[in-house]
Amino acid sequence: MKKRLIRAVLFVILCAVITAGLNFVFIPNSVARANLRRVSTKTYDDFFIGSSHGHSDVDPLVVDSVTGRSSTNACMPSEYLIDSYYILKLACESGHKPKRVIYEWDPPYWMTEDMAGNNPDSFYLRFPEGETKLKYFFAKIISMKWYVVTNPWSEYRNLFRDIPKTVRIKCGEDYKNYGTADLDTDVKQYRPEGFAYYAHGTEWDSISNVLTFDREKVGGKPQQLFQRLSDYCRSEGIELAVVELPVPAETVEMHREAFADARAYFTEIAKEYGISFRDFNSLPEEETGKGIDAGVSNFRDYDGHMSGELAEQFSKILGEYLKE
Repeated sequence: MKKRLIRAVLFVILCAVITAGLNFVFIPNSVARANLRRVSTKTYDDFFIGSSHGHSDVDPLVVDSVTGRSSTNACMPSEYLIDSYYILKLACESGHKPKRVIYEWDPPYWMTEDMAGNNPDSFYLRFPEGETKLKYFFAKIISMKWYVVTNPWSEYRNLFRDIPKTVRIKCGEDYKNYGTADLDTDVKQYRPEGFAYYAHGTEWDSISNVLTFDREKVGGKPQQLFQRLSDYCRSEGIELAVVELPVPAETVEMHREAFADARAYFTEIAKEYGISFRDFNSLPEEETGKGIDAGVSNFRDYDGHMSGELAEQFSKILGEYLKE
């Protein structure tokens, strides 16, 4: 009996060692790793959460130069509201509660299935071990891909050709210091505080393929999660503000009714919860978005991802608004 127990323990240890090795050689670096490390170890006045628009449109250092405050950008591609919520909880439960949260509202994220077509473990694997990660697992991951807890590397097994590169990066000082230098490319550079600076590029897709707001497609889950976010901020004494970032003027012009309805929809929600909301889309009859050239040539696509130059210009305008 004793020998069987010893063999069982040794088998578990062996499996754990093998899994750790596979995780090391297969799982690449990511901006989520750097962002989650930063928000769980540093305290900021302002805390941006949201999607890829915020990721490429908001430069915290430029915003800070206007507001005189400190901020960080935790917006990331495929970051849904449930992810944003637990990223904020991670900061707070790590002892780094911000004074204000700015939620970047991207309407299509309230209309599409959470993490549809993406790895649901992309943020979970980068969460530091602890109570917040456990809560996040039961709130989201267990209903999607619970087995990432036992063999996370399996989600990246198709990257076997990149193993030498991954190992080399992980043995370097930049990775050990939670850097992102290896993620930079000819067209993208990660700047301090989570901002992704993109060079000018061609449109990714046709303007006709842009997903626009349709309140009939908004499910109950996003509204429940937003209420949860609002309640949490209120209970923690954190100010909550919501912004909708600019998209190309051509996109707004083609889908004028949808953008107007999106504004009306969230204005109602903002009034209900007693929070501030600002839509920065440049509808001709409004002044929001005034001060930047919102032509599509200054964006990377019709969906609204900005070039780095435009993002820095807009961040000054955003800073002025947040300073008010």
